[in-house]
Amino acid sequence: MQKCWERGNEAALPDNLSYFFGDLDRLFDQFYVPIEQDIVHTRARTIGITEMVFNLRENKMLMVNVVGQKSERQKWIHCFQDVTSILFLVSLR
Repeated sequence: MQKCWERGNEAALPDNLSYFFGDLDRLFDQFYVPIEQDIVHTRARTIGITEMVFNLRENKMLMVNVVGQKSERQKWIHCFQDVTSILFLVSLR
């Protein structure tokens, strides 16, 4: 498995693999309960575009969640027409 990890740039290995792989005994324990770091390292793959409308004071806001992978950009680049604000969210790890 270590050899596979060393060649990870040749395949689509998730970036959280090293965290979880290093703790397999704990993760597969029948009484396993996730700790805070397990949750922080969890990643849910998103695809496509999701929208959420909400009110912020007297302003109606539209938040558009777009997938960040380069292969998905052609699906959401049109979302930036007439945009007045952009909020970038990134992982801090």
